[in-house]
Amino acid sequence: MPDRNYLPSKVDDFLFLDKSTQMVRRALGDALAPGVVGYLDMFHDDAVFEFPFAPGGAVHQAGKTAMAAYLADGVDSTVLDAFVLTAAYPMNDGHTTVLEYESQGHDRASGRPYRQHYVGIYQVTAGRLTLIREYFNPLAVLETAGKQPEGLAP
Repeated sequence: MPDRNYLPSKVDDFLFLDKSTQMVRRALGDALAPGVVGYLDMFHDDAVFEFPFAPGGAVHQAGKTAMAAYLADGVDSTVLDAFVLTAAYPMNDGHTTVLEYESQGHDRASGRPYRQHYVGIYQVTAGRLTLIREYFNPLAVLETAGKQPEGLAP
């Protein structure tokens, strides 16, 4: 059972990330502890979560509490309907795997489609994630939200 101390009250176990959790579990297999339940349960307490190309600037969150707060901000806006693993590349160090995957969803308010392609670097130690560094197209996020990127004419 997930540690409820890390879950904000407006989200029920980050159910909106269930498909992501399933995809990561399939990709990393036995590297993750067998008792992992839910998205935040996959992480060490001091894990690092990074989005180097996030809209508005790079995101770096350290620890489950910071991750939960950051993720809770997105709960009300985007519905993620599917995550599909397209490739997994285990590294020689035995702790790192590079994943390629796609997601589909929609903006909760407008219904605009959300489609994204990702490359993620995942590190696992003692059955829990210690790092996710996820690269994705920030323009897709802005388009789904109906926002114009800064510096680009409409």
